[in-house]
Amino acid sequence: MPGLLGDTQSLIATSQAALNATYAQDQSLATSAEVWVIVIGILLVAALIYAQVVLRRRLRRRLNPAIAGATVVALAMMILVPTLLSGAATQLRTAKQDAFDPIIALSQARAISQEAAANESRYLVDPTSAAQYQQAFQDESQQVIALPNTDINHYDVTLRATLDAYNTGNTHFGGDFRTEADHTTSTAERFAAVRAMARYAGFELADRAMRTTLAQGSLRDAIQFDTGTALGYSSYNLGRYDEALGHLISLKQQVFDQAVRAGTDDLTGWSGLLPAVVIVLIVGLLGVGVWPRLAEYRR
Repeated sequence: MPGLLGDTQSLIATSQAALNATYAQDQSLATSAEVWVIVIGILLVAALIYAQVVLRRRLRRRLNPAIAGATVVALAMMILVPTLLSGAATQLRTAKQDAFDPIIALSQARAISQEAAANESRYLVDPTSAAQYQQAFQDESQQVIALPNTDINHYDVTLRATLDAYNTGNTHFGGDFRTEADHTTSTAERFAAVRAMARYAGFELADRAMRTTLAQGSLRDAIQFDTGTALGYSSYNLGRYDEALGHLISLKQQVFDQAVRAGTDDLTGWSGLLPAVVIVLIVGLLGVGVWPRLAEYRR
């Protein structure tokens, strides 16, 4: 199982690196598109104003309504399109940083916690490798919620103090849950995260009770602490923690879905017929404004 977990984490890391590269490229393209739209818009508006000035001087017309309309349309597009692109980029950033990254971290925490529970059981059934399994459990605990300079004997006490501090707005932990803490987008998410971490602390507390019971020479009671499904036992607390973690992940999934939907809605129509309609409208208004004047000039 440790090998499988390691392979899974490597696969996740590889996929996330590819996604990060794609995300950075998309953000760069969005920024470039905004700049190009503004530059082209400025040039187009300047050209239309110049045409208005030329017609006024040569044909002594104060204002050409059609060209003025084309100028207004071009100016509106120069403002509207970058705004829409910026909004879509913001939604993409929300989906990536505030939802997808925490979902990956929390899903990883979920898998690591299950592996930690397995190492807890191995600690009981394989005394010759107990030290190895205890170290593995400690390392996995630090991946889920990192508490620097804290060994397994002090982890649960330090964790409870850390959670108390988090409830007052102080974030003194790392690990997978830190990714969520740094990208909490609502009060509901924060409450869900606090509940999940509190239940994780209950799982850690039950583990310490199991190890203390075993150290006192009662293997049967230690096994009961590990596998029992009653309140306070390790397996029961793990199930409650996993339930709370699943709920938190579902909230982050909602944030992701809403951001993707909002970003898509922002750009609806702008990759198809609408840009062509705007171009045709500007060209049409320009033609309406210039052609009759040229005809007058030829006479």
